[in-house]
Amino acid sequence: MPLERSWRDKLDKVKKNIEDFLYGMFYHQLYLDSKRFSSSFRDFILFVMYSDIIGIPLFTNVLTLRLLPYILGELYEWRIRVLRERDITDIAPEAG
Repeated sequence: MPLERSWRDKLDKVKKNIEDFLYGMFYHQLYLDSKRFSSSFRDFILFVMYSDIIGIPLFTNVLTLRLLPYILGELYEWRIRVLRERDITDIAPEAG
């Protein structure tokens, strides 16, 4: 029995390694691109929501003002992320 279990464990480990390799080969770049797009879309939405606070005159509606209390806690992290100084190496992967 122990010999059979060790073979099964090794086979499961090889199967997991093959699955991880195929995921990295086919889906990892798609995952990174979708995550980057989601982050930039969220930054845009937060920019529109915070435009009155940071002094940019955009036409805001009642919906924006109703959502503002729910996202006001994210203002500090968003400001740091958006105003961070970027280097060419940060932008280079997005160019391709």
